[in-house]
Amino acid sequence: LEFRRVLFRSMLADWDYHIWDRPPRSYDEVIRWMCALHEERPLGLVVLDYLQLLPSTGAERDDLSIGQHATRSKNAAKILQVPFVLLAQPNRAVEQRGDGRYRMSDLRGSGQIEQDADWVAFLWQPPEGADGYPEGYAEIDIAKHRHGAKVRLRVQWDGATYRYSDAEDYIPLSHTSSQKRSEEHTSELQSHLNL
Repeated sequence: LEFRRVLFRSMLADWDYHIWDRPPRSYDEVIRWMCALHEERPLGLVVLDYLQLLPSTGAERDDLSIGQHATRSKNAAKILQVPFVLLAQPNRAVEQRGDGRYRMSDLRGSGQIEQDADWVAFLWQPPEGADGYPEGYAEIDIAKHRHGAKVRLRVQWDGATYRYSDAEDYIPLSHTSSQKRSEEHTSELQSHLNL
């Protein structure tokens, strides 16, 4: 555990980052803070961990409130011209399925999230001993890609450093487009997903 902390600190030492570390009264408060930071020095990326923890907007249902936060995030990303990465909590329906794979409907407030997001990606680690998956492999499931194919990508998972990286035998496991993806498109996906 101590090794992981030291490694993480050494990575952060090279980054210029800001963390909101107190309970916000509203999401608008957080957005105003981001805008102020952006005026001082343009932001390169916003990561929200996680969407369902944001204060309620006062909507009748939680899923409506989550949807409003998703829409506000998209609008803020357009205004600031900065990509937003929103982590989101799935529901427990996946536990009732044998393969443990997430679907879009597993996201709380999934309707508005699916409508607003350009990309939706799920991380999946196979059960221990699953056929066709050596130890240390996982999948990134691109369930939505507004400007491209939906694919599942096999990647390597390093549990010691909590890092996903391209597998040496990288291959797209499946895709919904009947058109063969070009090498350029594959390279683009890899660069976007190099976590």
